[in-house]
Amino acid sequence: MEAAQAIKHGAPEVLRYNSHQILYEIELRTEDASIEHEDYMTFWIASHKDHDVASEMFEVFMNTCSTAYNLKDYEDIMTLYAWPAMIGAISTQNINILDYVRGYLDKETIEEELVTQYGSEKKDWPQTFLNMEQHI
Repeated sequence: MEAAQAIKHGAPEVLRYNSHQILYEIELRTEDASIEHEDYMTFWIASHKDHDVASEMFEVFMNTCSTAYNLKDYEDIMTLYAWPAMIGAISTQNINILDYVRGYLDKETIEEELVTQYGSEKKDWPQTFLNMEQHI
């Protein structure tokens, strides 16, 4: 699958060119919503180490969805894909992607994932999240 390789290698233009594979993946996920975050391409996008590239790939994902679906379906898709994206964004400390998805998640869900990944002591959380916490 070219889209998976584009995500792995951080190639937003290749991902954009293969947007039909994004739509196919969405079709599969909406029929069988997995509970494993690794099953979602947004997790792998948000997990990419280069934050700028990851953000650009996430924008490709969002733009593909917004042009292919009506607003209600787009919102449903983003709600489904926000949780795995959040997990990847928290693990790589990608605030840009977390900003994109936090409108689809409640504050408790985000805080629970921060506790899962970094512990219950907020002083142990990366400074990035401590600065952002007031905006969650």
